[in-house]
Amino acid sequence: MLSPNHSLLATAKNHPTWPQGASSLEEAIKQAAMALGFHNIGIVAVADMETNPQWQTAQENYQAWLSQGFHAGMEWMTRYTELRLKPWQILEGTQSIVCVAISYKHPSDDPQASPELKVAEYAWGKDYHRIIRKRLQKLLDLIQQWCPGIEGRPLTDSAPALEKPLAQLAGLGWQGKNTLLIHPTLGSTFFLGELLLTLPLQSDAPFATDHCGNCTQCLDVCPTQAFPQPGVLDSNRCISYWTIETDPETVFPTDIADNLNGWVFGCDSCQQVCPFNQRPPGLLNKDSQRIPIIPEPAFFPRPWIQSPDATQWQTLDETTFNRWFQANPIQRAGLTGLQRNIVTATSSTV
Repeated sequence: MLSPNHSLLATAKNHPTWPQGASSLEEAIKQAAMALGFHNIGIVAVADMETNPQWQTAQENYQAWLSQGFHAGMEWMTRYTELRLKPWQILEGTQSIVCVAISYKHPSDDPQASPELKVAEYAWGKDYHRIIRKRLQKLLDLIQQWCPGIEGRPLTDSAPALEKPLAQLAGLGWQGKNTLLIHPTLGSTFFLGELLLTLPLQSDAPFATDHCGNCTQCLDVCPTQAFPQPGVLDSNRCISYWTIETDPETVFPTDIADNLNGWVFGCDSCQQVCPFNQRPPGLLNKDSQRIPIIPEPAFFPRPWIQSPDATQWQTLDETTFNRWFQANPIQRAGLTGLQRNIVTATSSTV
């Protein structure tokens, strides 16, 4: 089957930045994305999305989730609903969406045994938003060199788009019972990003198989029983919501405060027990051999975040906070919010 952009190939292949050996724009884009440090890449054509039953189900599930109030106090999730359900409208003329994943796992990502304070692993290194956006912009620059006149827009989760269902359509994994996207060999410890393009591309096959089977470890381990049913998260009961999304003045409900289990920014309980996260992330080569990925240096853990010292964290001042958490997700909570979380978590363990 010919790619919808086959007429552009002759010009694109003559550009000096064209990846060696690439026979199509789809292949060139994937090779370039891998060279930029992304670990998994898939493509969705807008024309295929609009009629895909999987995408239609995702839209219905999102609207049902909102109607049940499971977004808690995150009112921003109720805005721009049309764009979330039709992300191609974010950029006029979008014909294709390139979805990417980059692992934040590192070989040394094993915290000290039962630290009193715990931080979700995604927040151990640099904030991912700027990193992903910059790399997607570099990918866009390359595509525009190959195909002059093409427009594009990089997205991270700060844009209104249903990232996980979109990534599943691009073949990057399936949504597990804990609602996270899971890849058979990468696990679930990765970030997602998207690149909207006014370039017609051929879709990859959606990821159609759910590999969770009868496993319910992620649901069973949740300290606050935040999953009313498999595949549905009630943010009102989620530790990540309370420790990241709420205002510093907010007082945690007793049933949340008493079950923080030391988590002061986010929570990884459901990821830590997932069978697909028990091996270092890797990818399969052409011979179906598992090859470990090259860890991303930007997400290397900062030791004082990976294994927090409770005494030091309890006495943080503004200067130390800004130095320790510069360009880090914990900046989002602010010193006051983090102190609230620490006081609540340590009080509940007494």
